[in-house]
Amino acid sequence: MVQRPVQNLNWAIATDDPQAPDHPFDWHVVSFKRGAILNWFGTAGIHDFTLHAKATRLIGDLCLRLRWNESRGDGLSVLLSRDQLYFQEMQGTHVRQSHRVPRSSGNRGFDAQVSVRGDTLDIQLDGRPVLHVDHLAEHNPETGLLQLFLVDKFRGSAQVDRLDLEYQP
Repeated sequence: MVQRPVQNLNWAIATDDPQAPDHPFDWHVVSFKRGAILNWFGTAGIHDFTLHAKATRLIGDLCLRLRWNESRGDGLSVLLSRDQLYFQEMQGTHVRQSHRVPRSSGNRGFDAQVSVRGDTLDIQLDGRPVLHVDHLAEHNPETGLLQLFLVDKFRGSAQVDRLDLEYQP
């Protein structure tokens, strides 16, 4: 995946070329904001997939929203931060289930493998044991959007260096 501006917005764009000059890319929040968002619209309607996300350094929190339906408030969120991996399933803007796994990585990066199949989610972070979540809600045919959020408490401080995402339906 690479990051490209389209009509003054940043979009995540899939590429098959691992030699592209901005693959993987550095993603920084601009100095006057606390966060940034990337949308990967080609993922809408794809419910079963594997996502491999890795970076050499993370400052702030990186949230991956999976199977997301903005208007209904449904979907899965995986939050990666310096000290935790946090999973949350939302249904109608309410938390249906959540799991928290502590981690101690300082400002170094991460290597996460996320697999969603039917009503099951598996997350492996930094080679640690797999977090396995069963009984996900039945997904709506409209869901599937993949969104990435990068946020921090201080304006302009959040960043991900050498972010590389690989999405396999």
